[in-house]
Amino acid sequence: MQDFKWTVRVYHEDTDGGGIVYYANYLKFMERARTEYLRSLGFEQDSLLQTDNCLFVVTHVSIDYVQPAVFNDVLTVTCEPESIGKARFQLKQLVIRETGSPKDDAILTRGDVTLACLDSDSMSVRRLPPAIKTALDTS
Repeated sequence: MQDFKWTVRVYHEDTDGGGIVYYANYLKFMERARTEYLRSLGFEQDSLLQTDNCLFVVTHVSIDYVQPAVFNDVLTVTCEPESIGKARFQLKQLVIRETGSPKDDAILTRGDVTLACLDSDSMSVRRLPPAIKTALDTS
């Protein structure tokens, strides 16, 4: 499987009083990358909600902060499926500082995120739509 990659630049608003990215903002970067990942597979979350009564919720996050990012860093956030079940899937995500030289790029954050598919009417766990499961399996 090839990692999906999405790029984001660090703005002042992403940093704390010490000038480094506030820890919770890494979760926001990862969330945006997951949205773009699904979009790259052909799935818009608002359309899934309207046509399939399907939405995704995070049920578990494990995150390791390795190095800090700072203002104006260019970051790459990756998404790679780790496991795909009937109603849940797990993604491995990395936040990497881009340096222009792959050998000098630095992994800043590692995350494992588990998402569940919910029926939007009942808010209960439901099976992944077959097209999404197939796309995740083959990405």
